[in-house]
Amino acid sequence: MLDQYLKKHNLHYKVGSKKYIHFLAEIGESKEMQKEPDFSIIDAYGSVYLTELQQHEPLLFRFRLKRAILDKTIKEIRIENDKKG
Repeated sequence: MLDQYLKKHNLHYKVGSKKYIHFLAEIGESKEMQKEPDFSIIDAYGSVYLTELQQHEPLLFRFRLKRAILDKTIKEIRIENDKKG
């Protein structure tokens, strides 16, 4: 299903490449991807793939925050989280 999605959207990521790994890591945050009928299956595959990869190559997964988060104070983030519920 993931291969079909990638082909449909002309995304040519080699399995195991940084782009492929980044794509899998971002699936859950993509509003467009969440609209796909097979989203839950593709998301589950991505989670398992990344978990297995992390076990074999832990240095590949360094903790990084998005620029949008880095530019905010803790207080600003707390206020946003309170608004979200």
